[in-house]
Amino acid sequence: MSLKFLRGRLAAVAVASATLLGLATIGVADAGPIADRTLALIDGLGLRALLGDPEMPLERARAEVWHALAGDLGLRDRVPSV
Repeated sequence: MSLKFLRGRLAAVAVASATLLGLATIGVADAGPIADRTLALIDGLGLRALLGDPEMPLERARAEVWHALAGDLGLRDRVPSV
């Protein structure tokens, strides 16, 4: 396992933890499942980007994660579409 992968994984866990904390703070009832889905998206799409999948550059992976999270929070009309 490469150091780059481990750093990316650590960053993903930090993002999911911050997401869970932030969602709980603003009173989102199902913060746990939203954080879990966010982490799963980061893991899956991030791995594809890391492996160099031409269909999943890093910019697209980021946009997909934000798009899904915005949908979970009912904010889809406030973020750019993918």
